[in-house]
Amino acid sequence: AILAGVFLALTMYSTQAARPAVLFFLCSMALSLSKLAIKRLRLLIPMLITFVLFIIPIILVFFSHPEVFTARFNAISIFHRSGKLTEIIHHIFSRYSEYFNPFYLFFAGDPNIVHCIPGYSELFIFLFPLILIGLWISIKNFTRNFFYRFLIWNLMFYPCAASLTIGHMHSTACLAGTVFWMLLAVTGAKFAMHLKKKVLKKSILIFVLVLAFYEIPAYFFSYFYKYPEESREIFDASIIEALQKATKSIKKEETLYISKFLFFPMTIRDDFKPEWYANILFIMKIPPDKYLNAGRIPEEYATLFNGNIKNPGILIRLNKLFVPDKTGSLILFDNYDQIEIIPPNAEKIHSELTGSGISIDFYRVAP
Repeated sequence: AILAGVFLALTMYSTQAARPAVLFFLCSMALSLSKLAIKRLRLLIPMLITFVLFIIPIILVFFSHPEVFTARFNAISIFHRSGKLTEIIHHIFSRYSEYFNPFYLFFAGDPNIVHCIPGYSELFIFLFPLILIGLWISIKNFTRNFFYRFLIWNLMFYPCAASLTIGHMHSTACLAGTVFWMLLAVTGAKFAMHLKKKVLKKSILIFVLVLAFYEIPAYFFSYFYKYPEESREIFDASIIEALQKATKSIKKEETLYISKFLFFPMTIRDDFKPEWYANILFIMKIPPDKYLNAGRIPEEYATLFNGNIKNPGILIRLNKLFVPDKTGSLILFDNYDQIEIIPPNAEKIHSELTGSGISIDFYRVAP
C-alpha cells in the first residue's frame, strides 16, 4: 500500500497529462471499491497518506504559483478557443468518442508524426479479438467483481483530460489508457485459453499469433530504421545535430552564439524558452546550479547572436533564408546577410547540409 502511494505520487511529477490521469485513477478506485472500501481501510489509509506526503511540493507550488499548472492547459483547452456552452459540450463529446473509435485505435492512430509512427495505430490489430472478449467479460462481471469494475471505470475515464483540449486523437494526452486496454486483452486471452470448444480456441490462437508475428517485428523495424529518417524534419534533427557539433568544437570558457534565424519560422526568445532551452541545457551539460542562479541559460555558455561578440566562441547560422510569399511559396530572402551581418573577423570552419537544401554554417568568432 505504501509503495502504491509512492509510485502514484511520483507519477504526478512526470508529465502534465499524468496528473489528471492519477486523479481519475483514484476516482475509479473509489467507484470500484464502493462498500469494499470500509473493509480495505487498513490498506487505503496508508496509501493515501503516503500519496499526499509525496505530493506536498506539488501542492505548495500549486498555491504559490498556480500558473505553472494552468499555463499549458489554458493554451490548448477548448475553453480558451470556444465561446458558447453548446459548442464546448459538443466539442467534449465529439473528442471523447474519438478515443473509442476502432479506426483510431487499430488502424489510423494519432495523425501527428511526433506521437505515432506513420502506418501504425495505437494498438496492434492482433489484440482486437482479445480486447473484445475482455470487454464482454468485464461488462458481464461489472457488478460482481472489483477488478472488472476498476477496468471499465478507468477505460471510461482515460480520454477525459484529452477531450478538454483542442487536439484530435492525441495519443500522449491519454497514454495512461494503454495499461487498461492491455489488461482487457490479457483478460480476453485468459478466457480464450480456457475455452472448451477447441476449434474456437485454435481459431483465436492462430489469428492472434499469425498477426503478432507479423505486426511486432514490422513495428520495431519501422521504429528503429524508417521512423528516424521520416521524422527528422518534424524533430528538427538538423538543428539538434548542429548544436551537438558546435558544443564539441567549443573550447573551455568560449561561448556558443546562435542565430535567431536558425529556428525559422519559429520566433525564438533570448532565453530560448519555451522549447529550445531544454535541448541546450542537455547538449551543453550546463551545471544546474548556474542555470538556477541565473534563472536562464547563462550568456557565457550560449546566447542569441545580436551582432556583438563579447567572448570568443562559435557562431552557428543558416547560409540562406527562405520566406513565404503571398501565395505561400518559399522564396529566397535577399536581405538576409544585411539583417544578420557576419562578424568581419569570423572564420568559417564547417558547413552542414540540411534535408531542405539549406546549410548550417559554423564560424569561429572573437571580439
